[in-house]
Amino acid sequence: MDKNVYLARSHGDIMEKLLEENGFTSHTGNGTLDPEILAECEVLMPGGKVTVDAAVLDQAPHLRLVAKSGVGYDRIDVEECTRRGIYVANTPMTNFVSVAEHTIALMLAAAKKIYPISLYLRHEYPDFWCRERYEGTELYGKTLCVVGLGNIGRRVAKLAEAFEMKLVGYDPFANPATLPETIQVYQELDEALSVADFVTLHVAGGPATYHMMNEHAFDCMKSSAILINVARGTVVDQEALAEALRTGKIAGAGLDVFEEEPLQPHNPLMLMENVVATPHCAGNTDDARVRTQYGCLDNIMDLYAGKKPRFALNDIKC
Repeated sequence: MDKNVYLARSHGDIMEKLLEENGFTSHTGNGTLDPEILAECEVLMPGGKVTVDAAVLDQAPHLRLVAKSGVGYDRIDVEECTRRGIYVANTPMTNFVSVAEHTIALMLAAAKKIYPISLYLRHEYPDFWCRERYEGTELYGKTLCVVGLGNIGRRVAKLAEAFEMKLVGYDPFANPATLPETIQVYQELDEALSVADFVTLHVAGGPATYHMMNEHAFDCMKSSAILINVARGTVVDQEALAEALRTGKIAGAGLDVFEEEPLQPHNPLMLMENVVATPHCAGNTDDARVRTQYGCLDNIMDLYAGKKPRFALNDIKC
């Protein structure tokens, strides 16, 4: 059988060129899965909103690898893939710098109130030079709570050191040996939230983290605190967040992800001045895109060399 790779959506010319140069036959879709191509493919690169579950796997009898670009894999049934002898691999080291930098950008934008100031400057003529209308805050000396101390969380902490922020963290699964000495790790999330001026989320999606930021969590935070979420929308109870922002339980939020994407019209968060938002694009840089393509190729090449993909998320019985 030909080495067929199915790109469920376009991953850019680089990926297609890399596959061709290495002897693969690639098929590019438009974000939906074609049963005829699924039936022949050995590697599936899902991307976007494509879900890989038992129903999809039933249509792909020759599938050997689900090669996910980027970090998140909550739309892939890893357990079912494992049961069928199919590897699942992602590219965890390719976009963490881009996401970490975006985190700092949202933090600064929320702290300095860039969004409402910019709107006021553009639309409130003739009184558009009222500098006192919005007062921001500094990052210097403030306490940043990093929830999730993986590659992205640790990178955010490193960047925050440049602002001389105090660092606290929460991650029950973190290896203490990998953590910088500058981070004070708390055993309870409530305690970490209570001391923070900024809280940034860097955890995976899924049942274990579903709505971990809920009404109780917001009650634990300072009224002056700002929440940043570039992880997964499901980590935050969106209704509870909107209420916390509306009532002043917390001061602001910087959001790149939402419970329902794309956003629906009249989402209450989009009507708030104390919310700065971007459309799930934290990892979307040309630098990360190129690294991601090469990372996916590495996983695929490992498979065809008879090895376990280097960033495999599961073990299978050969």
